[in-house]
Amino acid sequence: MSNITGTRNINKLPRTTNLSKALLSKKEILLLPDDVKIIMTDDYKIETIGLGLTLDSKKRDLLRIIKINDALKMDFELTNVISPRTYVESLSPIPQHISIQCILLSKVREEDIKTIYDLIENTKYGKTIYDEIWISKKTSYKDIKPNSILYIMNRRVGGWDGSKEKPVIELLGAGGHIGIDDKLKMFDPIQTVINELNEELGLQVSQPEIKLFGGFHNKTSNELVLLCGAFIPSNQISNIQQYALGNYEQDTDGIYLGILQDVISQYLQDSSPFAGGEKAKKSNFPMQKELMNKVYEYISK
Repeated sequence: MSNITGTRNINKLPRTTNLSKALLSKKEILLLPDDVKIIMTDDYKIETIGLGLTLDSKKRDLLRIIKINDALKMDFELTNVISPRTYVESLSPIPQHISIQCILLSKVREEDIKTIYDLIENTKYGKTIYDEIWISKKTSYKDIKPNSILYIMNRRVGGWDGSKEKPVIELLGAGGHIGIDDKLKMFDPIQTVINELNEELGLQVSQPEIKLFGGFHNKTSNELVLLCGAFIPSNQISNIQQYALGNYEQDTDGIYLGILQDVISQYLQDSSPFAGGEKAKKSNFPMQKELMNKVYEYISK
C-alpha cells in the first residue's frame, strides 16, 4: 500500500540530477530524473518506475544527503537534498549519506552458563570449515564464566556474499540506513536500531540500552556509519538463536558466538569468512582504531 502523504510530499519537490546545483539551493530538492515515478509505501520504503529493472525491483529507504564534518565525533550536517537509496547508490561518486550499525553483547550470568554450554554443544552447522556456532579461536567456550562478555553475531545466508550453502559471519547484531518519514524528516538513529533488532532477532530493546560509540566514514559507500552497541541479558541468547534459525526473510539462519577481542583479531588477520570479505575490510569498523578503543573501553567498565 502506498503512503499517500509521503508520496504527495515527495512529488511536490522540484527535481534535479545535478547534486552540486541542488546543494546550492535553499529549497528542498529531490535528486532524481524527471521521468521517474516515485511512490512511498506504508513502511516508508520507496518504489520507483523508470530507473531500470534492477533498481526498480528494489524497495529501499528514502535518504537525506548529508555533509560529514567529523566522522568519529558523529558531526555532520543535513542538506536540503533527498533521494531514494537505490538511485543514490547507483551514482558515481555516491553522495554522502548516513547509516547505523549495532554490535550485540551479553554479560553472562552464572545461572545461564549451562544453557549457553548446551546451546553451543548442540548446535551443528558445518557448511564450511569455520561454520561453527563458537568461532573464537583463542578462547574456548568452556572458559565462559560469570561476567564473561559474549559477542553475538548473525549467521548471514543472503546478501554480503552469504548463501545457504556458504554462510558468512556478520559482525553486527543489526543495522541499516537511516531513512526519512512521510513528512520528510529523518528517523531517529537509535530508534532505527531498535526496530532492526526487533525485526532481525526478535529483541525488545529500549533507547537507554543502546550506547553510541562514534562514527566512521566508509569511503567505499561514502556514508557516515554510526556504531553503537547493546547489552542483552544472557538468558535471551537461546531465544535469539531460535528466532534467527531459518529467518530467511532477514537473510539469517542462526547466530555465531565468541569473545569480541578474539573475533576482531581474527577478522583483521583473515576476513574471508566474514560478511563482505577482504574487499570490505578497509571500510569496516574493526579497522577504525580510535572507534574500537571506545568500544573496548565501554565493555571493560
